[in-house]
Amino acid sequence: MTEKLEVLVVEDKEENRKAAQAYFDTRNDVSIDFATNYSEGLQKLQEGLHAFGIFDLELPRTEGANTEKLG
Repeated sequence: MTEKLEVLVVEDKEENRKAAQAYFDTRNDVSIDFATNYSEGLQKLQEGLHAFGIFDLELPRTEGANTEKLG
């Protein structure tokens, strides 16, 4: 069994997360994880479990906050 590439997607828009999930569901060699805001994404990055990341360029700092250019 081969190891899966651990991918982190940091995206606040649900429709974009769903699109990414639909794409990565077609791949057997990728494990995907999501964060919905800057703080959550930073926390997951600090855990060091991901080999690759895809980041939104405009994210809310926390859940429910206004969008900032933090990506």
